[in-house]
Amino acid sequence: MSSIDRVLFWVVVVVVATIALLSFVLSYLVMMNEARKAGVYWPELFPFIVDLGLVAFIATRLLSTIRGIQNARLWSLWAIVGATVTSILLNVAHAVDFGAWVWSADSVIGVVYFIIPPVALAICSELLAMLLHHTATHGKPKPTEAQRVVIEWALGEMDNATFADVIGVKPRTVGRWAKEMGL
Repeated sequence: MSSIDRVLFWVVVVVVATIALLSFVLSYLVMMNEARKAGVYWPELFPFIVDLGLVAFIATRLLSTIRGIQNARLWSLWAIVGATVTSILLNVAHAVDFGAWVWSADSVIGVVYFIIPPVALAICSELLAMLLHHTATHGKPKPTEAQRVVIEWALGEMDNATFADVIGVKPRTVGRWAKEMGL
């Protein structure tokens, strides 16, 4: 990855993480106010059940993406969808007074405002997972067939670090090639 790619990668990560954090804070405040209205004993803790659960599922998804654990990626995605829907429902319950609901542009826009934070958090997490998955699976040089023959011969003659130094790559790249080829 070039230095420009690295900088852009981290800019995207910071921007997406910031949007995710702000979405979490907004959703947290809405649910805390709703819990306070409902008379929940510690209303400050209530939103953590839903939104911190969502953050935990997102962290699981990102970690399983980095490590390439397909099953965990799928289950954590379903957990993210479930927690997002729950968060949306709780946020909409806060936004809407169902006894006095009147269809108007203002009331619909009000509901949309309360839907945006959990949806933004879920979308940001999926964007990060996709970016990490792409970074983890692409951009790594793979040897051609001719290079494979040379690598097999060279690894029989010298250690990974020496061979890596000779061909100008990092020793872990040579180690990964050797692992991929079963050497």
